[in-house]
Amino acid sequence: MFFLLFPIVLGVILFSIVEQHRKKQRMREQDYDWYKSAHPDLVTERGVKCACCGNSRINARALMRHTYMREHYCVQCGTTLYYSPEG
Repeated sequence: MFFLLFPIVLGVILFSIVEQHRKKQRMREQDYDWYKSAHPDLVTERGVKCACCGNSRINARALMRHTYMREHYCVQCGTTLYYSPEG
């Protein structure tokens, strides 16, 4: 019975690892500079505005799960704008 479940369990574990790596890579790519180039009219010397609703109240929260990244999000609509490393 174990020999039948082993490939399935191994596949699920490998899929999880690959997905986690993809998420971390996306977080590294979607940083402040990326947001600034994608939305140049929303990043000014006054600050950053949300691309979804235009609100200028942007907060940051630490993402757990050993990512060591912060998510910058709109307070009004909850849209994630970009990521930055902790520290």
